[in-house]
Amino acid sequence: MKSLKYIFIFVLIGCFIYFCGEEVLATIKYNLLLINELTEKEITSSERIQYLSNHKDVVRVAIFGNADEFTSKGINLSEIYTLAEKEINKTNGILGRKLELVWYNRNAINYKHQEVAENILKDPSIYAVVGPFDLDKALCYSSFFAAAGILHISPSANSDDLMEQKYPLSFSTTTTDTDEAICLANYLISNKIDDLLIISEDNNKYCESFAGEIDRVFCLKGLNVIQRVRFSENGNLYWFKEIIDSYKKLYGIKNAVIISNYFKDNSPKKAIINEIASTFHEGKLFFSECISADMYGLLNLSHSNCYSVAMFPDDNGVCPALRLLCQKDWFKKDFFSVRLYKSLWILKEAIDKSGSFEYEKIVNYMKNNEFNTPLGKFKFESNHFEASPKLSVMSFAEQKAMWEKYKTDN
Repeated sequence: MKSLKYIFIFVLIGCFIYFCGEEVLATIKYNLLLINELTEKEITSSERIQYLSNHKDVVRVAIFGNADEFTSKGINLSEIYTLAEKEINKTNGILGRKLELVWYNRNAINYKHQEVAENILKDPSIYAVVGPFDLDKALCYSSFFAAAGILHISPSANSDDLMEQKYPLSFSTTTTDTDEAICLANYLISNKIDDLLIISEDNNKYCESFAGEIDRVFCLKGLNVIQRVRFSENGNLYWFKEIIDSYKKLYGIKNAVIISNYFKDNSPKKAIINEIASTFHEGKLFFSECISADMYGLLNLSHSNCYSVAMFPDDNGVCPALRLLCQKDWFKKDFFSVRLYKSLWILKEAIDKSGSFEYEKIVNYMKNNEFNTPLGKFKFESNHFEASPKLSVMSFAEQKAMWEKYKTDN
C-alpha cells in the first residue's frame, strides 16, 4: 500500500511538471540565479577608488531611474543628462577625466529595481549614483547605497523621513517639504490670505507627505484652513464638485491650495483641477511645486490667479545655463529638470575643488562648502539637503516671464 501511495504522489508530481513544468522550472531557475547574484561579494569603496587609479581617463556615474516614466510626464531625463554630460566634458570633465553616464533601468519595470541596484553595486567602474527620482525609491535606496559605501545624490527626494536619516554618503539637491510649506505660508500671511481650502490628491505618497507638512506648518503659522479635501482621478467629478461648492458657500472661501502630482493632458485630473479652478475663479489657486510649468498650460486656467512655489536663482552666473536649457524644445520650463541638471555639476565641483576621488574628502567638501554651479550658488545643510534656497511664490504669468527672461537675457 505504501508503494502505491508513493507511485500516486509521483504521478501527481509528474502531471504537475508536465502541465506547469516549463514555467515553474523557469521561475525556480530565475530565483536561484538571483539569489546567487545577491550573495556575491559587493564592491567596496576602496576597490572603486582602485579602479579609478587603473583607469585614468574616465569617471563613470550611474543614472538610476526610469526614463520612460518621466517622458510620459513631459520630462525628458535622457536629454537633460546628455546635455549635462556634454557641457561638463566641454569644461575639462571631472578632474581632467571624461564624465561617462551609465543608465540603469532606463526602461525597467518596478519589480526589477532591487536587482538593478545590486548590479550597480557590483560594478567596480561605477563611482557614484544619481537617482532614483521618486520619493519611495529614494527612501529605500539611500540606505541601500549608503550601506555599500558609494556616493549617492538624489535630485528629487524631499521627505522629512529622508532628511532625518542623514546617511553620510547621501545628498539631496532639492528642498525639504518644510521649506516649501513655510515659503507658501509666509506668502499667504503677508498677503492676508487666511480663508483656505486645501485640496490634495489621494493615494499618492508624495502628495500625502507634502499635504501633511502643509497642515502642520499652516497650523503653526495660525492660518485658517477650513478643511482638507482629497480627490482621486477615479472619483466622481460631480460628487467632488458638490463637496467643494458646499465648503465655498458655507464658509465664503475664495482661495485654495491644490496638492497634485504630474498629470497628462488626457488625465481625469485635468477635468478635476479645471473644475476646482472654475469654482475658485474669483480668488487664488496655489499649486504644489512639483508640477512643471508647461504642464499648467494644459489646463484652462488664468495664469494671473494661479500660483506655485518657484526656485529661480538670483545671481548673474546662472543665465548662460538656464538660457541653454530654455532654448531646448524638450525642456518643459520646470524646476525638477533644473535640479537634475544641477546635480551633476555639484558632483563635478566637489571632486574638482577637493582634488581627490576619495569619498571622505568629497563628502567633507560637500558638507562644508558653497557651490558656484552654472545654475546658481548652492550649499547643503547638515542634514544633506539643499540649504535655504531662494524660494518665492509666483503666479504662472510671472513664472512665464522669468523663463522668457532667462531664455533671452545676455
